[in-house]
Amino acid sequence: MDIRKAIHELRQEQERLDALIAALEARQTGPRSRRGRKSVPPEERTQVSKRMTAYWAARRAQRVTAAATMSETRPPSPRCGSRNQPGTMRAADNAVVTAAHETATAAEEMTAQMQTTRRHIDELVAVVGLRKG
Repeated sequence: MDIRKAIHELRQEQERLDALIAALEARQTGPRSRRGRKSVPPEERTQVSKRMTAYWAARRAQRVTAAATMSETRPPSPRCGSRNQPGTMRAADNAVVTAAHETATAAEEMTAQMQTTRRHIDELVAVVGLRKG
């Protein structure tokens, strides 16, 4: 194939593609889409702020009403803290929980030691050649 002929065909193809690109760009409507948030005018931002302030005030009032209703209908749990601080633990209860946690940790450590000791005994039995039982 002749190089000049190939170059001529490529230039024709390039012109055809340029025409197609121009036609597509002409059909494109509006500016390109932007990423991110749209800009909000200050007046609208003020309206949204007022609306959200009222929304959260209503939510807080609803939560306070629900908490007051629950405290009236249900006596405080003996394991909870004072009425002013529901859900807090007394010092004695905290000590019991701490002791239980320490006991559980010690039990886990003893279990690991027992498993290690059994493994060592099995290895010794295998080395010496003794059989179990």
